[in-house]
Amino acid sequence: MRIRTRIRIAFDMCLNEGWLFLLGTAVAVAAFSMFGWMFQMSSHAGSYEDRVRSAIRVPAEDIGFIYIDADVQAKKEISGKIAELSEIEAIGTMNYGVFNTSEAVAFLGEVQKGHQKAVRDEDHAARRGIETCVMSKGAWDIMNVKLSSGKAPEEFVFNENTILLYLSEEYRDIAELGEHFYEIYEEDGSVIYDYEVAGFLSEGSRVLADGVGNSVDELINRGYYTTEYAIIEVTDSPFLSGGYFVIKDGESFETVREKITDIGRGYNAEITVNKLDSVLRYARERTRAVSKYLLELSCLLGAAAMILLVSIQIGRVVSRSREYGIWLTNGASMKDILLMILYQNILYIFPSLLLSLVVVYRFTLKFAADSEAAVFVRESLWKADLPLMFLLGILVTAVISLIPVRLLVRSNAVSLMKGELD
Repeated sequence: MRIRTRIRIAFDMCLNEGWLFLLGTAVAVAAFSMFGWMFQMSSHAGSYEDRVRSAIRVPAEDIGFIYIDADVQAKKEISGKIAELSEIEAIGTMNYGVFNTSEAVAFLGEVQKGHQKAVRDEDHAARRGIETCVMSKGAWDIMNVKLSSGKAPEEFVFNENTILLYLSEEYRDIAELGEHFYEIYEEDGSVIYDYEVAGFLSEGSRVLADGVGNSVDELINRGYYTTEYAIIEVTDSPFLSGGYFVIKDGESFETVREKITDIGRGYNAEITVNKLDSVLRYARERTRAVSKYLLELSCLLGAAAMILLVSIQIGRVVSRSREYGIWLTNGASMKDILLMILYQNILYIFPSLLLSLVVVYRFTLKFAADSEAAVFVRESLWKADLPLMFLLGILVTAVISLIPVRLLVRSNAVSLMKGELD
């Protein structure tokens, strides 16, 4: 019997089963979805901390995050006093995905178009803005930013309107090192912003993602941003509402936390101070705890699904035993029948697997912290979930085919014609 004929018969068998086929498909989708979600969570639990640490150039144990809840004037005074603490080596703020509407640098959107997430392509086309990462000079020493050419911010003298531009290699064709772009105030011709191309970023440079320092609720978070097609603006602006700081060698983080808290009390302001290492540890433990319960639930559901799927398969063989006996007496071989059963299993296991991947992706996406995290979800779906789910699909197909196959192999054509299995 030809392969095409076997597949056609297996397909017709699936259609003729009706509700039994739909039941098997639904069970398979539910089981695969649980395992897919488990694979997704496990991949994130094991790599999130590594991704965060890859975005910083100093140990996470020495980095803290501050958030000041106060009015603007109080924030200025508080941040100034915090920056003067002798125990702090560096302090700065960083915001990714900022929409820069300056006409002076809008031309950079010609390269950035289609590669970043915060700016729509039509905005790039109309030169209404570009996506940048705005970083204060103090944060530069914390982030894992490397230069292929140019100078670090500490080597520049900042004027009131100076903004240093650090561009990825993709912009070399339209911008030159040391080039200035001026935002001019039309009424009197004064310079509002002086954008200077200060350097080009090396491949592999990274900065922390927003929310890493103060969020422990995100199970799905990239943790860092790559600098591919990135535009980093560095200013000499002071630290205000929220940002990162590094304590000096030998200093106690708790001592620094206490001093910062005391400064806040003087202004009746609420200040949150988190140690980055503690945030990462909490996120790791929380994710692993969720993964543990999910693993247990997945195993239980998987076992139940296997039992149900095997039962469905045995029911198929029993109900079709007379049909198999007729095929054997009319020239079909036992190999043909066994292969048709295998093809039938493949026809409802692997479509179920693909549907479960869609379910996992859509469900996981609801936990994504931002558009970059959504990109990471897609990447992990292809790199982790798809290969593992494919292997799981092969294993399930083999298991649910094994018992019915053994029942048939042990039976002869006469027994099958009688509707009996040996």
